[in-house]
Amino acid sequence: MRVIFRKMALPQRGPDALVATTLLLALIAPRPCPAQIYKWVDAQGVTHYSSQSPPANARSQTLSLPATAPGAASSPDTTSWQDKDSAFRARYDKQKADEAKKEKEDAANALARRQACNKSRDDIAVIERSNSVYTLNAQGERVYMNDDQRAAALQSARTRAQQNCN
Repeated sequence: MRVIFRKMALPQRGPDALVATTLLLALIAPRPCPAQIYKWVDAQGVTHYSSQSPPANARSQTLSLPATAPGAASSPDTTSWQDKDSAFRARYDKQKADEAKKEKEDAANALARRQACNKSRDDIAVIERSNSVYTLNAQGERVYMNDDQRAAALQSARTRAQQNCN
C-alpha cells in the first residue's frame, strides 16, 4: 500500500491577510469591564446586580468598580528578571546553608549518642564481669560498691544503653 502526498497550493498572503488577522485579534482581545454596576432589590425581595440601570420604582444603589480588563493584574510586577534571579539565588543559598547546618548538627548528635552508647555498654560489661566494682570519692580513694549499689549501677547503665543505642 502506497500513500501519496500531494502538495496543496497555499493562498498567497498579502496585506489583506494581515488586516484580517489584525481585526480578528482585536475582536477576541479582552475588553474592559463596565465601570458602573447597579444593585437593587425588586418587589419580591430578590437582590439584583446589573450593568443596566434598574427600573424606576426600584430602590437602587450604584457601585463603582475600576475599569480593568479581565485577567489583568491589579498591580503590574516591575521587578526585573535580574532582581528576581538574585532573590531566588539568595533564597536557594540560604536553604542549602540551613540544610548543611542541620546535617552537621545531626552528625554531631549521632556521634554523641554513639559515644554514650559505647560508654554504657562498656559500663555494663565491667559491672557484669568484675566481682568488685568501685568508684572514686572526692579525695580520689576507691569506694567499693555493695551488691545493692552494684545492681543499681547495672540498671542505670542498661537504661542509658537503651536510651542511647536505639
